[in-house]
Amino acid sequence: MAAERPGRRSCDCKIGRDIDRYQLDQLNEQLIRNRQDNELSLRDLATFVNHRVLEAAIEGASGDVLEDESDLFGALDQKDAIAAIYGALRDEDVPPDRRARVRTRLTQAGVDLDTVEDHWVTHTTMRRHLQECLDLDTSSEQTLEPDNAKSTIEWIRTRCTAIVVRTFERLQSADHLNITDLDVSVSIRATCTECGKTYSPSKLISRGHCDCYQDPD
Repeated sequence: MAAERPGRRSCDCKIGRDIDRYQLDQLNEQLIRNRQDNELSLRDLATFVNHRVLEAAIEGASGDVLEDESDLFGALDQKDAIAAIYGALRDEDVPPDRRARVRTRLTQAGVDLDTVEDHWVTHTTMRRHLQECLDLDTSSEQTLEPDNAKSTIEWIRTRCTAIVVRTFERLQSADHLNITDLDVSVSIRATCTECGKTYSPSKLISRGHCDCYQDPD
């Protein structure tokens, strides 16, 4: 069974070939976890694979592209850098001159972008891979449980805080910000548009309803 050996290529579909081609040994395991535990959609999983393919191609190129061109890519760490580069190449609202600069820089570093883009996958390919190669049911989105929802929101809040902190640190390193000590906090609040009551995500999820909600008779 494919799911019994998630860390190895076990199929000849496009994703299986990407695993072999870019030595993404743990990709299947990551896909299973992201689908079952993190409940990522098929489109998000396809983007995840494309990020990994792009990252592997860049790492195989000459020079440290991510560090050398951090200002061009506007990234804070490698994960953010890959997301920024991928967005510059794929997002329709990215200015053409920025996309051209990113493509030029990667090409100069030895990245064969045409080949890399040809190896990217779609959500349709992802569905087929999950169903036929990993034996995962994709007939419907999985039900989101309250505890998982809380964990997801908290992960996002923590991630956001870390990004803000690193942004300030980079500004300090570049002498654009002078401050002795910095304590960064990011909070998420949900407000009912009917009654105006505001809750933390955890409290609202635990309650299961707003104060203005009336149980049906």
